[in-house]
Amino acid sequence: MSFPEGYNLADLEDGNANIIIENRDSNSSNSTENLYSSISSDTYQQRNSIQLITIDSDDDDEQILDNEINWAELPSPAVENIYSFLSRTDQSRMSQVCSRWSNDFNSPRLWKTMKFYLPEYDYSSEIYPEVRFALKYAPMFLHVEIICKTVRSHLTSVIWKQLTFFLKAMASSSQLTSIKFIDMGKYFHRVDYIIYADILKIIISFFNSQKNLKTVVFQDSHFSKEEGMELLKAILSDSTTVRNLTLRGFVYEATSTVLSRQYTLNLTEVCCRITNVQSLEVEYTQIFEDVINNLFEMLSSGNYQLDKKKSSMTTLIIYSEDKAQTGFRGILPGTWKYLTNAFPDLKVKMDVTIHSHLTNEMEKFLVREMPLQTLDFRFRKLSPRIDISSLLTYLQLCKYQNHLEVLNILWLPSIADFAGSVHSFVQSCNKIKTLHLHAERTPAGIENVLKAFLENHPMSLNSITLWFNNLQEGEGVDNLTALSEKYYALFKSQGIECFLVLERSPRQRRRETNVIAP
Repeated sequence: MSFPEGYNLADLEDGNANIIIENRDSNSSNSTENLYSSISSDTYQQRNSIQLITIDSDDDDEQILDNEINWAELPSPAVENIYSFLSRTDQSRMSQVCSRWSNDFNSPRLWKTMKFYLPEYDYSSEIYPEVRFALKYAPMFLHVEIICKTVRSHLTSVIWKQLTFFLKAMASSSQLTSIKFIDMGKYFHRVDYIIYADILKIIISFFNSQKNLKTVVFQDSHFSKEEGMELLKAILSDSTTVRNLTLRGFVYEATSTVLSRQYTLNLTEVCCRITNVQSLEVEYTQIFEDVINNLFEMLSSGNYQLDKKKSSMTTLIIYSEDKAQTGFRGILPGTWKYLTNAFPDLKVKMDVTIHSHLTNEMEKFLVREMPLQTLDFRFRKLSPRIDISSLLTYLQLCKYQNHLEVLNILWLPSIADFAGSVHSFVQSCNKIKTLHLHAERTPAGIENVLKAFLENHPMSLNSITLWFNNLQEGEGVDNLTALSEKYYALFKSQGIECFLVLERSPRQRRRETNVIAP
């Protein structure tokens, strides 16, 4: 590399030399080498440049020593903050630097949250590091996640052993408030029955040992109905403090199952205790139907009385999809009406996905008298014979307009009369706050649709999003952009956020890019 003209190599030997970066204008030089120069401190003041401080070589050892002392004297909150960015393995290595950092590694703040990933690799020691941490620090844990990312066949027995150690260590944690089991089904279906039964037994034993749990989450575990009900009994024990329960992929559905008497006994106990869970998030399964229908029978017959002094269910989130399943009894309108009276603060949120057979599946999941507050509805079949008015008319028959606050719809078939169907339904909803409609194509006369919403809408409405995949023939992007800008301001003046979104596919974007103007 050549040096700029006027550069004095002797300056490099001067310990007091100042190295600076100048703020030059674009006409000064095209060479990056001219950014560097050696000048006096007086010149530095005149040019108002940025000075990079250099260290005299004679003081290097002293400076390094000072840095070491400063790092060792960092306050505990700062050290704990550094720890928070590291993996458990790196935290362990950092704790070996000095006694001060080792002490901070034992801070309860660092051990409030623990993630245990099922082993993916062989390890030289019999006990894996995460298990060692649990054996030592489990009494400090507040939130724990047990996660299965992948399973290697030759490690199934190792996982069994380490998971057993970890859960038994956790049983000693008296202040644990939340536990999540994520994707454990990946592991369960790879092991033999003996290992599987032993793990299930240990999980049940763990829940029986807990007295302060507030949140329990199972995601994709895929137990049988019998096992799932036995596990629910342990989760919702006599002394349960669980207030938030999430069961997604909790059990797999069997086409025909003869249930044992023990299942019925466990179901009764679960129904008596699940009423104290404030938020329940579940998939629409046979076991969910069993709980809701059995709870109704117990309450309506007088065999069970709600304890008015205890908290009761306020939020029920249900995920439904039209899978080819049998064995559903359904939940009758009378059941929902009774439960609404028994739990006056209950709000239901439904997430429904239907791929075909709109009417049959819609009537199975969406039932009259349900206190439906939020509906996420997806109909993915491209059919010219089915219009969105079929859905909205059915929702009105169910009288959902009296409860509905949030309505999100993904509708792939074309919409014949957007203003007459969508706007009319929204207008009838006296509590609705949010409307999000994702359609395949912009409706004809979209400006008339926007005018209808602007001139006549429920007072509660505060957000509208109209999302389209394609434009009508002859309609341009510029026109939609202009409408969006115009009506956003008009709606905003009435306290409503209104968005028009066009989501063009990559193929459409490529096609537009390749168009050659005449």
